[in-house]
Amino acid sequence: NEKIRFQLSRIQPESPTAGAPPAQGAIVLLPYRPGEMTTLEAWTNQDWEVLPDGSIQVHNGENRTKREFRDVQLHVEFRIPYQPEERGQSRGNSGVYLQNYYEVQVLDSFGLEPKNNECGGLYSIAAPEVNVCFPPESWQTYDIVFRAARFDDDGNRTEPARITVLPNGVKIHEN
Repeated sequence: NEKIRFQLSRIQPESPTAGAPPAQGAIVLLPYRPGEMTTLEAWTNQDWEVLPDGSIQVHNGENRTKREFRDVQLHVEFRIPYQPEERGQSRGNSGVYLQNYYEVQVLDSFGLEPKNNECGGLYSIAAPEVNVCFPPESWQTYDIVFRAARFDDDGNRTEPARITVLPNGVKIHEN
């Protein structure tokens, strides 16, 4: 029996869109500048905790933008907590809601089969094509393009809503 020595190194994955500057003309809903305190002025729930690095810790319920949007392109950066004792929907469960109806799930789903209620899933609508969720405590990104449903003058839907989602730079939902 021969003994072999080896060393393992932890590799921290990084999203290629993390820290990307906002597009010209973008509406920045969580403005951060080093040395300045981030504000929640654009949000309905002022109880969330602003951390020194400019990120926001979820506290005391949901939060929504004060401003309403129809068609939108979003860039969201998030970090899911490490909760090894929890299972399923209790592992950092959150989401990005569009029009108070569509939810792009945020959840610790690292290494799991893609499902509509796991990270990147369109909750109760569609599973992602592939699971590209990073391990908990890793910063991750969602780049979301949403086009609201279209209606005629009588209120009949003429086109369904469309959504394209790229977590960590990988397209998992298209239209």
